[in-house]
Order: sequence, then C-alpha cells, then structure tokens
Amino acid sequence: MRRITTLILLSVAVLSAQTVSKVGMTAAQFLKIGVGSRAAGMGEAFVAVANDASALYWNPAGIAEVKRPEFIFVKTNWIADIYHAYFGFAMPIGLMGTIGGSITYLGMPDMEVRTVYQPNGTGERFSASDVAVTVSYGKFFTDKFSFGMNAKLVSETIYRMNATGIAVDIGLLYRIDFHNLRIGMNFSNFGTKMQLVGENTGFVYHPDPDRGPSTQPNVPAELKTGRYELPMRFQVGLAGYLVEKPNFKVLLAVDAVHPNDNTEYLNVGTEVSLLNMLFVRGGYRTLGMRDAEGGPSFGIGLNWRVPGSTMKLKIDYSYTDFGRLKNTHRLTLGTSF
Repeated sequence: MRRITTLILLSVAVLSAQTVSKVGMTAAQFLKIGVGSRAAGMGEAFVAVANDASALYWNPAGIAEVKRPEFIFVKTNWIADIYHAYFGFAMPIGLMGTIGGSITYLGMPDMEVRTVYQPNGTGERFSASDVAVTVSYGKFFTDKFSFGMNAKLVSETIYRMNATGIAVDIGLLYRIDFHNLRIGMNFSNFGTKMQLVGENTGFVYHPDPDRGPSTQPNVPAELKTGRYELPMRFQVGLAGYLVEKPNFKVLLAVDAVHPNDNTEYLNVGTEVSLLNMLFVRGGYRTLGMRDAEGGPSFGIGLNWRVPGSTMKLKIDYSYTDFGRLKNTHRLTLGTSF
C-alpha cells in the first residue's frame, strides 16, 4: 500500500510539473521581442515567410533570397515606456551566399535609486539596457533548400552590474512548387548562461557583530548571483499563397513555437498584396499560450521604387495588442539597391 501511495504521489508531482509555464526562468528577455513591422503585423507567423533583412531575426536561412544589398531599421514603442531599436543588413556575396549583421538595443528612461531607508530616493539615478550584436550567413544548397546561421553576443546592464553571453541561431527553409509553399524551421538563442556581476554585488561582511569590531574586522565579500539560460525557442512554420496573381496576392502563414520558458503556442497571419506595392496585414499571436496577454495584430506597408534607379524604399507599420499591457507600435524603414 505504501508503494502504491508513493507512486500516486510521484505521478501527481510529475503531472503538476508539466503544467508549470516556466515564465521568468531565463535571462535576456529582450531577445524575444520580434523584429520588423511586416512580421509583427502578421502575428509573428514569419519563420517560413522570411525573405528580407528581417530574416536575420526570424530565420537566417531566408537571407539567402536577398538579391541586392538591403538595410532595415526598426523602432518599437514597447510596453512600460521601454524603447526597442533594431538595425540590420543583408548582402549577397555571389556564389558563396549572403552575409548579414544586426544590432539590437533595448533601453528605458533613467530611474531614481530608492532604498528601504530612503524610499523617496537617494538623489542618484540609474539606467538599464540590453544589447545584442549578431553576424549572419545564409546560402542556397539547392534551388529549393537554404540554410542559415547567426552568431550573437548578448549583454545586459543594470546599475553597475552586467551580464554577457554568446548564442547561435540555426535556420532551414524549404520551398515547394505547389502554391509556392514554404516550410521553415529556426532554433534560436542556443548558448551560454548569463550571470550578473559587478560593483553592486560587493558588500562588507562582519563575521561576529556581537563581539565588536576590535576582535572581528569587517570582511569584504561578494554576493553570488544566479546563472540563467537564454530564452531558447524552436519555431516551425508553413506559408503559402491562397491567391497568387500578378497584381493581387494573398499569403497565409502559421507557426508553431516551443519556447524553453513558457508553454507552446501558435502564431497565424496573412498578408494581402496589391500591385506588389501596397500591403495589408493581420494576424494573431500566442494562440494556446497559458495566461497570454492580447494577441491580435494589424499592419500596412508600402514599397516604392525610386524612379530612374533600382533602389527600393520600404515603409511598414504594425499595431499589436497586449491586453492589460496595452499595445505596441512598430515603424520599419528599409531600402535595397
């Protein structure tokens, strides 16, 4: 009877553990903020769509499709007055493939230092910021299959402390002739753990304060902070055209996402193209995620070729609903020549 009871308790414990969402268990959360208004407007269902400079984030295999040098800049008004900026480029290098690189920055307004004894502020201010620098490579191995890889340096800084880590992304993209169907996969942020170190981890320790300072002098010490994994994510997607005419196209995409710090979920999105110049987008993110906030997203875009040249200018905007956290707006500027 005791053994049966033990097995039942262990089974309940295992099943209970499977229901834990694992939120808040990883570092560098800014790496989860999607890049580009086009992808955001499509509900972030983009791993199989990625075919421009934003593919550096969603699926590096997609940069193999970039035929001319392309640059992208994204400004995001994130939640709680946080601002997010992204700059990336992709450049073909002939038969060797395509190279690229990006810089991601997350920042916020300075805040006042407050302590238990000075809750109204000490007069000192502090800041916090995150940065990721990425180099990328993508190449077609056949006319239908491409491979891509990112290597990135990640840094987080807050009030005299910082943490660093390195990570890689690996992406695959396969194309099928039927309705230009595309299958994409991306495994992102596989890398080292991150640990905060710096001046603020130090303090003075008194081994035995009851015996007085004359017998037990103060001892310099340092707090040992925890080491946390990066927010790894496996994403697989399918995208294809429901309608594909020279001046009118309807693209549909769906992604399944398995993160290491949350429950699995789906992203779905669509893009309607008029004259290959005007784009209207819509989507829904985090379908099936437990305790998700918001989900719907919308976007518009305009591609314009500069008269008398091969240069193209791209302007995209997206709106994403985050429920009780309100909403975010992204503006993307891009160019190719």
